[in-house]
Amino acid sequence: MKTFLKVLTVIVLFVLALILILPMFFKAEIVELVKTELNKQVNARVDFEGADLSLIRKFPNFTLDLNKLSVTGKGDFSADTLLKLEALSLEILVLKAFKGEFEIAALRFYKPEIKLLVNENGMANWDIATESADADTVAQATQESESVKVKLKEFRVTDGELLFKDESMNLVTQISGMELLMKGDLSAD
Repeated sequence: MKTFLKVLTVIVLFVLALILILPMFFKAEIVELVKTELNKQVNARVDFEGADLSLIRKFPNFTLDLNKLSVTGKGDFSADTLLKLEALSLEILVLKAFKGEFEIAALRFYKPEIKLLVNENGMANWDIATESADADTVAQATQESESVKVKLKEFRVTDGELLFKDESMNLVTQISGMELLMKGDLSAD
């Protein structure tokens, strides 16, 4: 019985050590992958100062925090920041991630500053989706994006600021101190 308890203790300690160490090994690769893929998917500059990856905070799920995230437009809106966040937190189901399927369970925005602008010509700064070259590119992108599923159980905004300014209609709206929490199966029809 004593040897069984010793073996069980060693196994538990090994698993705990693995949980603590694994995020450190993959952090640099994940940060670079996230930054590269985000910038490929949008016609804007996406940048963040740092990232934290944890298996302990929401065990058994990964938690990926992107700190000081910003999305800045290009072209007419290159001087305007569309989105600035203190932190963006993604909760990723770890068991699906090891199978190559990335499923996001929770998305949290901390202190977001969102500036939605429309210039005199009617161009909007949030229109940052990249244009596809042809149908083959769209089909390939659809197949690749099917491996990332967003089955949100929680969407949260904490202490948000929203500015909507439409120069073509001379309209300005601002919301400060925005708090939002949505829970449930947000991926369902």
